[in-house]
Amino acid sequence: MIQIQDHKLVTDVNQFTFDATENHSGPFKDGLPDTIVIHYTAGASYGSSVNWLKDKRAKASAHLVVGRKGEVVQLVPFDTVA
Repeated sequence: MIQIQDHKLVTDVNQFTFDATENHSGPFKDGLPDTIVIHYTAGASYGSSVNWLKDKRAKASAHLVVGRKGEVVQLVPFDTVA
């Protein structure tokens, strides 16, 4: 079962990882987000997409990165602007 605890994805089978990035803008001002936006990164791989979104030069990030094999990493808590 997937749950959200402290604004992070958790599951009893450790399916997800949390790998914090500094590329964020702080907490949402009016509560939690109400919209989901899905982007295609066009990265060479899951790992390269994660590494780029954690790099300060990117000046961008995402809450989650989902790989082609279903792997998931969370970069930013859900109460924070990515």
